[in-house]
Amino acid sequence: TDNYLMGYKIGEYIKAKKPDGGKICTIEGNPAADNILRRAQGMRDALTGTKDLAALAGEGGWTEVAGCPVFTNDDGAKGVQAMTDILAANPDLDAFGIMGGWPLFGAPQPYRDLFKPMAKKISKNQFVIGAADTIGDEVAIAKEGLVTALVGQRPFEMGYKAPTVMMDLIAGKKVPDPV
Repeated sequence: TDNYLMGYKIGEYIKAKKPDGGKICTIEGNPAADNILRRAQGMRDALTGTKDLAALAGEGGWTEVAGCPVFTNDDGAKGVQAMTDILAANPDLDAFGIMGGWPLFGAPQPYRDLFKPMAKKISKNQFVIGAADTIGDEVAIAKEGLVTALVGQRPFEMGYKAPTVMMDLIAGKKVPDPV
């Protein structure tokens, strides 16, 4: 997966629904996970049109609220609790950018419980949620209208390609750089 591009796509979906910007919170996993940090950077770049901002402070109309990004250590329940807390502290929040689907696939019912009351706002793009992955309950949650956009990976291709590349490397073959 090109993680920067994945985050960029999430940002494009959010921006398409909220072109004038707003207040956003980024939900991330482990603060040392390079793939997640790249996704978050891609999202910020897509939202603002500016590269390499560490945080959003009005660029492109987007501001990250206090306490964000939230690092959940890939724990779905912790992600939903953090989202609950952020919404309570920021009733004027406009969007969540979720860099991994943990709150959706790791705690699907609490996620539903949190966002069902906001379904109408989500359907009217008054509140936007862009999330990574399309596993577990995520697609069902999207069909229920409780997430604006999902950007998925291709796990079958990844599972097929990884051993193929390793076998080529073992055989001394040159393999293309995926970046």
